[in-house]
Amino acid sequence: MVSAVTALLDRARRKAEQLMTDRVRIERLTGQMSVDPETGLSEPESTLVYEGPAKVQTYGGIAQQSSASATGDTSNLGGVVPVWSLRLDLPISVVGARSGDIAVVVTSRDAALAGARLRLINLQSEKTYATARRWNVQEIPHDGGGDAP
Repeated sequence: MVSAVTALLDRARRKAEQLMTDRVRIERLTGQMSVDPETGLSEPESTLVYEGPAKVQTYGGIAQQSSASATGDTSNLGGVVPVWSLRLDLPISVVGARSGDIAVVVTSRDAALAGARLRLINLQSEKTYATARRWNVQEIPHDGGGDAP
């Protein structure tokens, strides 16, 4: 029975990874700064945690009552709005990622995702028979605003 479950789990993990057609680079800030010799600007240093396949996925769409926005906008106060969450799926073999790490979408079948920066918040669940590492993530806004990466 155990070998049948193991074989099924291996197949399920391979299927999950086949859907991971995006490529991400996950970095961890070191707390150190370095100076770019060309621009003279200080930049935070980071170390590479993972680079490889991944899948960006929205989920949820849970209706919630709105309250005042961060800017104080109350135009939809009390209205019901859908709230979507964002998830980053990684192969089950990726074990070094931590909350606070930054994932950058290097390439994606969806051109709008390329260049997106995502902060890893927490693992969605930890379980024995997981087929992927599913991280709840939060998009980091692009410099200058707008939709462009």
